[in-house]
Amino acid sequence: MIKESNKTLSYIVTTEQQQADCLMAVYDAWGTQAHVAGLGKIGVMQPAEVKAVLQVLEDIKQVAEQGDFPYDPALGAQLTLEKLVTDQVGKQTGGKIHTGRSRNDQVLVTQKLYVRDTVLQLLESAVQLAEAFIQLGQKHLTTVMPGYTHMQPAKPTSFAQWCASYADMLIRDIDRIQATYERHNFSPLGAAESYGTSWPLDRLYVAKLLAFDGVQEIPADTVGNRGEYELELLADYSLLMNHLSKCAQDVLLMTTFESGQVTLGEQVAEQMGKLTGSSIMPQKKNPDVLELIRANASIVHGQLFQGMELLKALPMGYNRDSRETKELIMTGHQRSKESIEQLVQVITCLQVNTERMAFLVKENYSLSTDLADYLSQQYGLPYRIAYRIVGTLIKQFVSTGKKLYELTPHDLAQQALEEGIELQVTNSDLQEALDPLKALARRTHVGGANAGVMEKLLGNRLETIATSHAWIDKQDKKIKSAIDGISVLISSL
Repeated sequence: MIKESNKTLSYIVTTEQQQADCLMAVYDAWGTQAHVAGLGKIGVMQPAEVKAVLQVLEDIKQVAEQGDFPYDPALGAQLTLEKLVTDQVGKQTGGKIHTGRSRNDQVLVTQKLYVRDTVLQLLESAVQLAEAFIQLGQKHLTTVMPGYTHMQPAKPTSFAQWCASYADMLIRDIDRIQATYERHNFSPLGAAESYGTSWPLDRLYVAKLLAFDGVQEIPADTVGNRGEYELELLADYSLLMNHLSKCAQDVLLMTTFESGQVTLGEQVAEQMGKLTGSSIMPQKKNPDVLELIRANASIVHGQLFQGMELLKALPMGYNRDSRETKELIMTGHQRSKESIEQLVQVITCLQVNTERMAFLVKENYSLSTDLADYLSQQYGLPYRIAYRIVGTLIKQFVSTGKKLYELTPHDLAQQALEEGIELQVTNSDLQEALDPLKALARRTHVGGANAGVMEKLLGNRLETIATSHAWIDKQDKKIKSAIDGISVLISSL
């Protein structure tokens, strides 16, 4: 709830930034509660004063959670909050709540508390997406699909391995974001404007009330590097969005009529749908959701680059430029989280056309390498010779339209003679070499497409994801305990 803005000051705090401040008001109130409790601990405020202020702030939190924070553009978010409290408790008590604190560290803690919550929400969604890939992979341990390099058929692989690849990308993304969270989960309160305060604040006590792991120690570093946390997260989100965009592009290619390897569910791409169907072509089932994920990746990258440019040459101490990172991280978070949630829907309703995948593997000569490997392994040929034998035959087959599965032992024997080698391949050996499932079964190395290897790997990944679940749950409980602790503190005074 924003009052009419003072137009002459609109360039200081834009309407969008005012809306962001209203969204973060509940965190501003919580941070102020912790600061006031700290002032009570060092005797600046008496217990009765602390209790009164904490209770008013508790009421303001409830109002803010409903989206009704009475933001006054002439004052800004922080002074609006102070005025709301002072109007309730009087100037004598209200005049103490900003002791030893600047709007600089006040804004920092507010933004940190907000960002921390959004990070945990995004991580929950990322874990859900990783689980979706793993569960889909477990259903397709023996589903053969063509693999590509340079956008050309390379070797066959399993759809399970494709799913496992994206699960591993997400696990790395989750680890990176968790590490960033832990590296920055420290309280800035007490840094004041940039250079600390003469008031004997117990910064560790206040940090604990806000579920931080400690304090950011050096005031000039704390305030002067506002936006560092946000930039690091935007870098993490950019890598995450690269992976989501990569997956979106894969699925887009696999859904084409020419490929036909997968079909999007009606939940995300509806034929003749108002939003995802064509307004003129009745057969169309447009993959808008995947295209928008690609677009979101570009937008998140842009937020990171803007932030780097904003902060690259700011002198030590607070600079107003850094406040712009607030909108950047909010946009980056929103676009990333929405993309994750959209891809969860895509993966959970994806229809895998197993027969089409197997057909493409038979038709596209991608078993050529497996055949060369087999000749080298079973008949003792140096691999480079086996490579030449198979490669020469494939070149002939492609030019005449002959398929690899039409290859005969006689063809191999004749071409081997060109290399000065007598090679008598049995028909059963040739059939085994050109059987896609048997080719995959031979890939028993760590991470190989062998069904047993993939089954074990995907099971291990579920355990890894469970660990991430537990970490997120631990942080959530820690924050909830800190919030509940304020209520306990109010009751005890």
